[in-house]
Amino acid sequence: MAGEHLAHAKSTWNGQALRRRILAAHGIELPDMLDEAGDVPVADVLDAAAVAWTARRYAGGEASSLAGVIWY
Repeated sequence: MAGEHLAHAKSTWNGQALRRRILAAHGIELPDMLDEAGDVPVADVLDAAAVAWTARRYAGGEASSLAGVIWY
């Protein structure tokens, strides 16, 4: 999604801010407050948002599955 390795871990303030900006640039804007879900770890919310972006791209035919690809 970013097109490069991110320098800051998603568990850091800078890493979270960077990931929110990247998500927003791809049309996924996260609210500042999550109401009942506010106790969920931030990294989990960021991961879920990235998965939503990927699912939207796959459903729209913009991405394909890597099923069966062997990584070494």
